[in-house]
Amino acid sequence: MAICDGPGTVPRHLDLTVIIVTIGDLPERSSGRAAQTPPP
Repeated sequence: MAICDGPGTVPRHLDLTVIIVTIGDLPERSSGRAAQTPPP
């Protein structure tokens, strides 16, 4: 991850947004699998 002076802050913010969205999407996939799999 390259951090530039000034402009580097924008891509960094976008990266954080993408990471947050990705992490937020993981629980949905996990819960979907858990819902399909009956508890033991």
